[in-house]
Amino acid sequence: MPDATGPVLPADALRRLEPRPLVGEGVGLRPWAPSDAPLVAAAFADPGIAAWRARQPDEQDDDADAWVRRWAERWAAGTDAAWAVTAPGDDAAQGYVGLRRIQAFDGSAELSYWMLPEARGGGLARRAAATATAWAFAELGLHRVWLVHAVANVRACAVATGAGFRAEGTLRGYLRADAGRADAHLHARLRTD
Repeated sequence: MPDATGPVLPADALRRLEPRPLVGEGVGLRPWAPSDAPLVAAAFADPGIAAWRARQPDEQDDDADAWVRRWAERWAAGTDAAWAVTAPGDDAAQGYVGLRRIQAFDGSAELSYWMLPEARGGGLARRAAATATAWAFAELGLHRVWLVHAVANVRACAVATGAGFRAEGTLRGYLRADAGRADAHLHARLRTD
């Protein structure tokens, strides 16, 4: 019987892995580069992203250069992993997918994502979410990946369910984003799903 009292993963599980591109069915994920900052600035200005973007304590401004730079720092700290989402055969970033709040003790992380307006509706976000989640289970060794989205954000819900995340409930007043406080749907996948 496994030890239920100890950590699921070594504390340095993410730091043992180098940031690298991932390829999924009809999607590419690559580490963020300084040259992506103008695209990130455009994403932050998009009302469809700004309304639902839940900022972390170190993301209170819209400094795209700092946002891009922090991903390498977070990976090195073992807390977060993120990629620019690309279309097949094109290295230009179309969106973002990331694993936030990686917890070695319980083997879990939060998935988050956004797509630029021109990349929405074609399934790229769903494929990116599925690819990052598959990596989290197979290579990082996570047990559970969860995500939350505003109840009113129906596109985010479609991405979650399309990527195999089961709905687990509603978190009242959970999200704090530019749109204010919002109720959120909680979805999750287990490695055994």
